[in-house]
Amino acid sequence: METRGLTKEASNNVLERVLMPAGDGLYRFTYDQRMKEVTVLPFSGELLGKIYTTTTTPTFCVVAQGMIDVGCYIEVPFVMDEKAWPNGNYSYKIVDGGHDVHINNPGCMADDISKFILAEFKSKL
Repeated sequence: METRGLTKEASNNVLERVLMPAGDGLYRFTYDQRMKEVTVLPFSGELLGKIYTTTTTPTFCVVAQGMIDVGCYIEVPFVMDEKAWPNGNYSYKIVDGGHDVHINNPGCMADDISKFILAEFKSKL
């Protein structure tokens, strides 16, 4: 709980989804433990910008302030620059919190996500 910065309520919700009774009062995780490994993409921030910003699919990004503070977006400044997206189909919102803000405080982004989903675009997923 402390490592991820999850609230007790959020931790309980996550545990309900990933723990399975194994008998004798024991539990096992239902997800692949290898998912804990961090994968670093072999692309520069510049190349990632070329890949992502050329998409024609409408995109909404929720950016956690805590991740900005630790420098996660230094190599990819296009994430917080709507003008870097030539198709004009990108928007983002910076919210207070860390990586798990969507679990700890979904309300801080719910209205923006709803507006994005309900907006009229030429294409939708």
